[in-house]
Order: sequence, then C-alpha cells, then structure tokens
Amino acid sequence: MKHLKKDSLFKNIAQIIETARNKVRRSVNSTLVLTYWQIGNTIVEDELEGNYRADYGKEILQSLSVKLTEHFGKGFDVTNLRKMKQFYSLFPKQDAVSLELSWTYYRHLLRLDKEVARKWYMQEAAKVKSKDDNPTIGLILCSKKNEVVAKYSILAENKQLFASKYKFYLPSEKQLTKEMTKERNIIESLLDKN
Repeated sequence: MKHLKKDSLFKNIAQIIETARNKVRRSVNSTLVLTYWQIGNTIVEDELEGNYRADYGKEILQSLSVKLTEHFGKGFDVTNLRKMKQFYSLFPKQDAVSLELSWTYYRHLLRLDKEVARKWYMQEAAKVKSKDDNPTIGLILCSKKNEVVAKYSILAENKQLFASKYKFYLPSEKQLTKEMTKERNIIESLLDKN
C-alpha cells in the first residue's frame, strides 16, 4: 500500500515538473522569437536612417556580429543577423508574429518566396499546436532497395514535426508496411503503363 502511495506521489510531482518545464520552454521560445524580431527591426531601421551603401551595410553586420558574439556567445553570426533582418522585413507588424511558433520554424518560413505560402504554413502549424499536446510522434516511412520500411520515432524535445491530421490510434508497423507496399505497387503499375 505504501509503495502505491509513493508511486502516486512521484507521478504527481513528475507531472508538475513536466508542466513547469513545458511552460518554461514556451516562454523561452516566445521571448527568443520576439527578441529576434526586435533585432531585425533595429537593424533595418538603423540602415534606413543611415542610407548605407550595400558594402558598408555588410561591414556593419560583420562588426555587429563580432561584438554580439563576444558579448553573448553563439547565435549572432552574420547569417543569423541577416535572417533576423529578413524576419522583420517579411513580418513588419509585430502582432503578425505568432509566438507559438519557434525560431527554427520561422527560419524555414523565411525560405518561402510567396507570402500566401508562408501564411498557409503558419495557419496549419497553429492548428496542430496546442498547449496540451503530447510529445510528437514521428512516423518514418521510406523505401529502401525495393523494401518498404515503417518505423515510429518519438521526437522528444524536437517539436518541429507538424501533422496534417491526427488519428485516434496508431497503426502497427506491420499495417503501415502493408499499406505502403500496396500504394507503392499501385504507383509502380501506373508508371509502367506510362
């Protein structure tokens, strides 16, 4: 009886700690995203005031990078400073920035040329992100040397996998392999016909 009570106590405390850690992660993430937006804003505004030539602007970013890295450590190389500038340029209104999304996700969005595509991906990510989400389970599906492989992977702290829809159950690896083989055969037969 005492063992069960200790187990329950442990589970309750573990849940409190996990909840607190998740809150801290979200808080750090949103602060980081906002900070990088503000850095981008500051750099762009400084450039506009100074009307720098392109080569002089490069020198400024290089110098700024060295000073920030000396003072704060990694994360402020010229490439990242350019990404922060681009981040601000693509999202000039601070309230258009979703603090639910990570900096890593925004860096991926920066690669998209079309604003419509960026907005769509942001909306889709927001739909699947929830405060009560369980750890992300990745599904690895691949074809290797004419063999179909299906594996599950828990992504732990890496929450950068987004789903288009959720299922209430997970099929077994065997069921997935069977389904993938079936789909692959259909595709191969269509390709053979063409």
